[in-house]
Amino acid sequence: MRPHRAFVESIQPQLELTGREAHHLLDVLRAREGDRLTVFDGKGLEGRARVLQTGPGWVCLEVEETWPARKEPPQPITPVCGPAQGRSSGRGGAGGHRAGGGPNCAHPHPALRGAGAERE
Repeated sequence: MRPHRAFVESIQPQLELTGREAHHLLDVLRAREGDRLTVFDGKGLEGRARVLQTGPGWVCLEVEETWPARKEPPQPITPVCGPAQGRSSGRGGAGGHRAGGGPNCAHPHPALRGAGAERE
């Protein structure tokens, strides 16, 4: 299971969260003393932190280690395209889709939709 995550303005050895982040950790995720989570600053740095103390509306964290944030998407990208045009689909007819993708390609990433149309 992926550890909980919390946004912080900057990553320091000890952090005190209040407001929305504290509410989310305490009331939604039910974080308790000793729990570990990932903190991130939105500027390219992440870290592992441990909940030291909690109180009404605040959470004190100790950052144990830091690393550069990953830039790649967390899920692999899988293109989904129909059969090539002019080839038998195995059901007694020819497929009606363009070879290699094109407008019939349902690739989830907008920059890759239609990739391969130049191979016609």
